[in-house]
Amino acid sequence: MINKKGSRYVKVDPWCIIEENFDKSNMRVLESLFTVSNGYIGTRGYFDELFTGDTHIGTYVAGVFEEIYEKPSYKGVPNRTQFIVNNVNWLYTRIIADGEELDLNHSNFSEYKRVLDLKKGILTREFIWHTKKGLNLKLKFERFISMTQNNVCCQKIEITLLNRSGKVKIISGVDFSHKHRIYDTNYWERLFKSNENDYISIGCKTIKTNKISIANFKIEASKTCEQGIVEGEKIISKEMVFDIEENETVEIEKVVVINSFDRLNENLQSENGKLCQSVFGQYSYSKLKQEHERFWERMWEEVDIEIGQDSENQQGIRFCIFQMLQAYSGMQQVVAGIGAKGLSGEVYNGNSFWDSEVYCLPFYLFTNIDAAKKLLEFRYYTLPQAQQRAKELDLKGAFYPIATIDGTESCTLWQHANLQLQVSTAVAYGLYHYYIVTKDEKFLFEKGTEILIEVCRMLESRCQLGQKDGKYGFFGVMGPDEFHMMVNNDFYTNYMAKKTFEFTIEGLKMLKTKDEKLYNEITRKTELESSEIERWADIAKNMNIIQDPQSKVFEQHEGYFNLPHIELSTIPEDQIPIYKNWAYDRIFRYDMIKQPAVLLCMLLFSCDFTFEEKKANYDYYDLRCIHESSLSPSIHSILACELGYYDKAYEYFRYATRLDLDNYNRNTEEGLHITSLAAAWLNIVYGFGGMRSDTVPIKLAPIIPDNWSYYSFRIKYNRAVLKIVVDPQYVTIKKLKGADVELMVYDKTYTITEDEIKIPIKKRR
Repeated sequence: MINKKGSRYVKVDPWCIIEENFDKSNMRVLESLFTVSNGYIGTRGYFDELFTGDTHIGTYVAGVFEEIYEKPSYKGVPNRTQFIVNNVNWLYTRIIADGEELDLNHSNFSEYKRVLDLKKGILTREFIWHTKKGLNLKLKFERFISMTQNNVCCQKIEITLLNRSGKVKIISGVDFSHKHRIYDTNYWERLFKSNENDYISIGCKTIKTNKISIANFKIEASKTCEQGIVEGEKIISKEMVFDIEENETVEIEKVVVINSFDRLNENLQSENGKLCQSVFGQYSYSKLKQEHERFWERMWEEVDIEIGQDSENQQGIRFCIFQMLQAYSGMQQVVAGIGAKGLSGEVYNGNSFWDSEVYCLPFYLFTNIDAAKKLLEFRYYTLPQAQQRAKELDLKGAFYPIATIDGTESCTLWQHANLQLQVSTAVAYGLYHYYIVTKDEKFLFEKGTEILIEVCRMLESRCQLGQKDGKYGFFGVMGPDEFHMMVNNDFYTNYMAKKTFEFTIEGLKMLKTKDEKLYNEITRKTELESSEIERWADIAKNMNIIQDPQSKVFEQHEGYFNLPHIELSTIPEDQIPIYKNWAYDRIFRYDMIKQPAVLLCMLLFSCDFTFEEKKANYDYYDLRCIHESSLSPSIHSILACELGYYDKAYEYFRYATRLDLDNYNRNTEEGLHITSLAAAWLNIVYGFGGMRSDTVPIKLAPIIPDNWSYYSFRIKYNRAVLKIVVDPQYVTIKKLKGADVELMVYDKTYTITEDEIKIPIKKRR
C-alpha cells in the first residue's frame, strides 16, 4: 500500500477551487492548480500584476516549441530534445496608485480570495489594497481562455476606490520577454510591433525552430482616460490613467488573440489580421464569456460525476474532469498530442508519451469523441516520422517515439528511446479501443489501417525467435515498469504485440470484405504482401507468454521470478522516491516494480483473462509494486474492485482525485499530472462503476464504497448520453439524450432508453 501525506492548499467545495489565505510560500503549487486552458493555449495561475516573490509565469501554445542538440553518440541514440516554449504573457499588467505599484509580495492588502469556478471555467481573484498613503482600492481580476474560440484569451480588471477619489494608472499589454524556467533562457526574437489598427500587436519567432507567435489585444474601459502606448524590446502595452471617484468602479476588459504560424512568409501580418478581425469584429468580452460559460454548462450536463457524502473526492473528481477537458479539447488549430503536464508547466518538456492512448484516450472516448479522434490523428499525421525513427533503429515499419512534440523522438535517454516499444503498441491499442467503442470504420480504414500495417512491420522486424523454446519474443527491451531494463520476453511488450498483430489481421480482413477498392489502394500504397500477413499470424500464434502453470502468475519478464526479493516495508522513508535516492543501476537488481505492467494488460484486455488469473497476479504483484508513478494506484484500485478487495480499492483510490490538489507527490508546482487526472476518472468509472470497454456492448458491474451514500457518472456512448446512478441498493440507468443503446450490466444485456432501469446492486464478493 501507499503511505503519502498531502497538504491542503484550497478550501473543500463541490464546484470551486478556493484559496482564502494568501500563501506566497506555495505560490507555484497554486499557480498549477489555477491553470486555465483550452487545449491550444494554457496559462498557469500566476498573478496579472507585478509579483516579486517566487512565481512561474508560464503560458504555452500547442505546437510552439524549441529544440536543443547534443553531441551525437551512437547510431540510433537521439541527440535532440524538443521542449514547449514559454509563450506570451497575455495578462501583463501594472497598477500604480498614490505613487505606489501593486506587488502582493510587499503591498499591504486584506480580504484576499481566489476562486476557480469549475462549473463556468472562470478564474477570479479579489482583495483590498491599502496604499502607504491611505488609499483603499478594491480590486477584482477575472480571466478565462475561450473554449469556443481556440486562439482567444480574456482578462477583466475591476477597480473601486473605497475611501476617497484618486488617480490610478493601469498598464496592460502582452509580454514575450520572460524566460523559460527550466532552461533559464528567453527563446524569442521580435519580428514586429504595431498599434495602427483598432488593436495592438507584437509578433515574435523562436530562435531555432522559427515558430511564430503573434499576440494581439484590444482593451475596452468603462470610463474615459488618458491613454498612451508603452513599449519595450519584446513588450507592448497600453497605459491608461483614470480619475476615479470614491465608491466608483472602473472596468477594463481585454481580449487577446494569439495566432501561431510554422514559418515566416510575406503574408504573415495579413493572415494575422484576418484572424484578428474574425474575433475583434464579432466578439465583445461579454459575448465571449457568455459562449464560454454555455460551453461548460453543456459539458457538465454530459460528463459530470457526483459523489454523495464525500466532499473531498467530489471536489477532486470535478477538478480532474475540468482539467482534462481543458488540457485537450479537440479544437486545436494544430495537430498535436497531449503533453504529460498538458499546458500547465514545463516538466517533461510538453512531450506526449505512451500513456496518451492507454490512460487519456478512454476518458475522451466517453466524454469528448472529437478529442479522442484528434489524439489518434496526431499519430496518423506523424507516421512518416515514426517510419524514419524505425530506420534509425535498423527496423522496418514505424517506431513511435517515447517522448515527442512533433512526431520525432525527443528523449535522449537511450534506455527509454530505444528499448520501449509500448508507444507503438499503445497507438495500435488506441485504434483498437476507438473502433470497439465507436465502430467508426471510416476512420479505422482510411487512417488506422496504414498505422497498423507499419507498426506490425516494426514489431516483426524487432521480434526474434528464441534458440531454446522456439517461440517469438522481444529481447533487450524495457516495459512500462521502468525499474527493469534490457529484459527479454517482457510480458506486457509481448502480449501487446500479439494483440496488435491479431487486430491488424482482423481489420485487414474486414476492410477487404467491406471496401475492396480501398483495401487495394492501401495495400498498393504500403506495398503490403500477403506473406507478411501470414508471418504476423504465425508470430502472434507462437508469441512467448510466460506463465507459471501452478500459480497462474504471468512472469513480468523472463528471469523475473528469480530476481532477489525486497520487502517494500523495509525501505526507509527517506529513500523514497527510489529513483531520486538510489544509484541508478541499483534499482534494476530486485523484483520491486515501479508501476503495474502485467496488471495493466489485464485491465486493457479484461476479457482475455479469467478471474482466477487476475486474482493470482494481483496478489503477487501488489506486494512488489512501490507505486513510483502517479499512474499506478488507480490500476491497482480498479482491479481490486473487480476482485472484491474493497478496502484496498478505496485505499488506493483516495490518492487519485486529489493527487495534485493535495500535492501528494510534492511536485504539483511543476504542473498538473494530466494522465493521473485521467486515471482518477478511470478509477471511478472502470473501478467502482466496473466498466469494461474491450467488448461490445460495454459492460458495467458497479459497487459502492461504504462511506458513499450514492455516486453517479455520465458517459457518451453510441451517440447517446447515459447517466448511471449507484446507491447501496440499486443501479439506476437512463438515457439523457441521443439514441437508445445496449449495455451489459452484471453480465445481462439491457436496452437503455429515457425510462429509468433499476437493477439491484450485486452483492459484494
